Amino acid sequence: MVRSLIRALRPFGWFCLAALGSACHRVDLYITELPPETPETEAVYAAGNFNGWKEADPKYRFTRLADGRLYLPLDPMAGKLRFKLMRGGWASVETDSCGSELEEHVLDVRASSQVALSVKSWKDYSSARCDYVDLRISQAPSFARSEAMYAAGSFNDWRLRDERYRFSTDST
Repeated sequence: MVRSLIRALRPFGWFCLAALGSACHRVDLYITELPPETPETEAVYAAGNFNGWKEADPKYRFTRLADGRLYLPLDPMAGKLRFKLMRGGWASVETDSCGSELEEHVLDVRASSQVALSVKSWKDYSSARCDYVDLRISQAPSFARSEAMYAAGSFNDWRLRDERYRFSTDST
């Protein structure tokens, strides 16, 4: 009886079985933007909690649509979906525009959804498209060592004491 139940539920995904009664939902992933250096012939994959974080899993390879987007339908599921995008392996995982590795994508699957993703860069390609600047003060004036210091400029409408732009001490 249990085996036949498991066999009957297999097409609906193990996440649904693990959720014990939670409704399963369809999730479609779309990559709408890739870095310009991405070879058109190279495969892009998703690896996540749905496949044991297996790299280059043929079942989770995106297909290219006629409009240029990449598409991957996932098995019906429920609960937290966690994944990363890669071109075959961890050496070519997606990064931010400056080449820093990203946290995994997390989606709380409560309804069927279409998720649009944009890849800024790949780990194995150097990037010169940084979308942030790292400001460092090599030696703070003696009067400023006991006071908080902030950056202000057109990027924050010249707001003084904007906590988003407070300098912090660095061990390097």
